[in-house]
Amino acid sequence: MRRYAALILLLCCYALLHAQFDAQTSFYTFFESTYNPAAAGQGTQLIASGSYRLQWVGIENAPRTAYFQAQLPLKLGKTEHGIGVRFMNDKLGLFTNQTFYTQYAYKKALRKGCLSAGVEIGFVGMTFSGDSVHIPSQGEYHIEADEKIPRQESSAMKLDMGLGVYYTSQMWHIGVSYSHLTRPVVSLTDYSDFTIFGTMYITMGTNIYNHSKTFAFKPNILFRTDFATWTLDMTALMEFKRRFQGGFSYRWGDAVGLLFSARLVGGLSIGYAYELPLSKVLQASSGSHEAYISYAIDIYKQKHTSKYKSVRIL
Repeated sequence: MRRYAALILLLCCYALLHAQFDAQTSFYTFFESTYNPAAAGQGTQLIASGSYRLQWVGIENAPRTAYFQAQLPLKLGKTEHGIGVRFMNDKLGLFTNQTFYTQYAYKKALRKGCLSAGVEIGFVGMTFSGDSVHIPSQGEYHIEADEKIPRQESSAMKLDMGLGVYYTSQMWHIGVSYSHLTRPVVSLTDYSDFTIFGTMYITMGTNIYNHSKTFAFKPNILFRTDFATWTLDMTALMEFKRRFQGGFSYRWGDAVGLLFSARLVGGLSIGYAYELPLSKVLQASSGSHEAYISYAIDIYKQKHTSKYKSVRIL
């Protein structure tokens, strides 16, 4: 079983490293500025949030991903803006992928909502733990002294940027963005170059309230493609009194899940998600777990609240 699990992880690592660079998250509806810089600074609150994901529990060296983002709306005269920062640390086997970006969005009132255009500039980095490489000494096919295999920790970092547009209103939102615009090439050694291909993201979501607005149904989708591969996430959430959310998620051909979030005292919110694999990974893993935490602070007077508040914010 351990050999089978290791083979699954190796194949998954290869697919991820040669396809889409950005990691998965069950809470993409709460991390929209992670995929679209134009979504930074929605609403009237300073928001800091983070999550930690344990993917494919039971498989050794399976992905472990940490997210953090902070965003702030700004009013300068008669204009509205948004700024933010985001960070990701994704450990996958002997590889660790990291990203750090600063974000800016310009906002313009349009009809009954707000149209935003945004840009992000930052860095992508990769680290390979070559000092943890183990090559079996038996067999004619194993060459312990292969110079093409790094035997010490090596890392590299490249400049990167992304663009996006985003429209949000009280009832719905839609966004389109393109990350890794510079298509950075990270060179870990003379023999190891990794090209991070640009990825297009499309997000859509809506609010459907009952008559008293006690309950709200919130379906959301996230489609992403690097024009060689694609993924589609769909989430259906029910919200109660703007404080509690719970529902189901589905990643096309990959996993189904449950997630829950709650707004506690003050601006503190927490959440938990569980995903069950639909692929052969299920034979070696009990699933994936992810925890979420967020804190929001009102920074503007009540009279300015939520005309353009994003539907993803609790």
